[in-house]
Amino acid sequence: MGIKNERVFTVKDVELKVRRPDLEEIREGNRIHTKAFKDALDSGAILSMKLDDVLKEQGLWDDSKELEIKTLQIELSELEVRLLKGGIKLSDAEKIAFDMIDKRDKIKEIFAVKLIYSSKTAESIADDARTDYLLSVCLVYNTKEAKPYFKDLADYLNNQNSPVSIQGYREFLYLMNDTDDNPEQTLTEYKFLKKYKRIDDKLRLINKDGHLVDRVGRLIDENGRFIDSTGKFVDLNGNPVDEHGNYNFVEAAFLDDDGNPLVG
Repeated sequence: MGIKNERVFTVKDVELKVRRPDLEEIREGNRIHTKAFKDALDSGAILSMKLDDVLKEQGLWDDSKELEIKTLQIELSELEVRLLKGGIKLSDAEKIAFDMIDKRDKIKEIFAVKLIYSSKTAESIADDARTDYLLSVCLVYNTKEAKPYFKDLADYLNNQNSPVSIQGYREFLYLMNDTDDNPEQTLTEYKFLKKYKRIDDKLRLINKDGHLVDRVGRLIDENGRFIDSTGKFVDLNGNPVDEHGNYNFVEAAFLDDDGNPLVG
């Protein structure tokens, strides 16, 4: 399959698309990147190569975190080999897949502090400035004229938190990086779970009837709340609760020592 030149999407019944920038737009994006990089350095932003040193000085990173990540990556590799080889019980293979997911999540958790501060490096600031410009000109209406949705870069920046901007940004990154909506679906553990019908197209766990469940098989709704077979809310032990999480029992009378109902 060739490289896509555009991605079409809809926000509130408006059909839009993001396209790849042309040569002139790329040149302008690079000019903006260079200027933003210089301005960031002049304003005191650090280079990404110095990020680790700064985080260690602030007590936000140390060698133990590096070692933990490397250990988790080695364990992930070993689990992946076991899953790919097969020859084990399906239930054991499922546990391995879940273990792999947990280890990847742990790595992301450890890396989180780096991701927060890496967005403040001069390189990241410059990259964001270039992406903002390119998105402002490459997000267009899905018509023959392909008119830009935003008037200019300033219009985009003033509406950066709008549903169109948020979805457009996501679609543009998918397009430019040539990735799928769910890049995780290419991971070994998710391929396995999909093959044996343990997850749906959104990578959510399902039971044999296709209903959403948690890892131990308890039914949940679209929002992850526990429900019974009729769709009513319950707690993790199956007790009925209302939409606010308060217990929703049909109250029965208490009994005296002889087993007779007490009248309150």
